[in-house]
Amino acid sequence: WNSFDIEDFEGCAYDWVELLASPGEQSLGKWCGTTKPPSYNLAGGFTVKLHADGYVHKSGFMMEFQCDELVATLPPTPAPASPSLTLEANAGMTVSAVPGMPGR
Repeated sequence: WNSFDIEDFEGCAYDWVELLASPGEQSLGKWCGTTKPPSYNLAGGFTVKLHADGYVHKSGFMMEFQCDELVATLPPTPAPASPSLTLEANAGMTVSAVPGMPGR
């Protein structure tokens, strides 16, 4: 993770980044605030979910990863009231997090 600044609130109640390992979408954790999530080496792929309520604006996060195939799913236009961004990567990669988010 190069940078990480997501709204910090008890239990990450409003904004968070969640990392899910594939297959099976097993949650590796939810993070908010400024403490960077750990790095992972995931051979089966992963999904990064960003949830933001749109009230407190922070700088977001920057991540770097290597993969063989990348599929990005963006919110439909117009974006829903609670926008989210999902990135799915398949094959082996090293996760190490994109400032802001479209529409923010």
